[in-house]
Amino acid sequence: MSPAMIYNKMAEDLAKNTDDDMLKYNIYSTGYSIAADCFDTQECLNYAMQAYKTGQKLRDNNRMAYPANYITMSYNELNMQDSVQKYMSVCLNLIDYFNMGAKASVYASFGDAMFKKENYSIAEQYYLESVGIIDNACAYKGLTMIHLRRNNAEKAKECYAKALRPNSFESNIDIMSEYAAF
Repeated sequence: MSPAMIYNKMAEDLAKNTDDDMLKYNIYSTGYSIAADCFDTQECLNYAMQAYKTGQKLRDNNRMAYPANYITMSYNELNMQDSVQKYMSVCLNLIDYFNMGAKASVYASFGDAMFKKENYSIAEQYYLESVGIIDNACAYKGLTMIHLRRNNAEKAKECYAKALRPNSFESNIDIMSEYAAF
């Protein structure tokens, strides 16, 4: 467990004895962010769900929107497609509460979910929606994978180059093994 998560758990233990829902929300949202950064999908899902429920209790759409996206991504990682669909719908209903970068991330995560279901046409639409908002390496990574599946080397190279640009949002690009296999 990361030191950040240890401290967040300590804060969570202290907050359990208060009626301060904003404090709890902040601890839960910090928890899902830390868990996501540590690639702990189940912990991310648990914290995101608590943050989402607290956002509902506060009747705050903004505080429901962000954890809903993390819930969607977590369910996708856990390959729980019915739940992915449910929270994709929740995110779309709350899309106006995301900032531009977050909207792009939401659409990229939707693309990832559709890619995992091998629904490449819908995935492509979501990835294109994402890059239409902000230069997004995650979406370009997804587009690269789609074009590789379609045996379109030129488009794959084009998207791959865009994913690697220094100004692309996100720097974690790990598709060389797929690209090399092509």
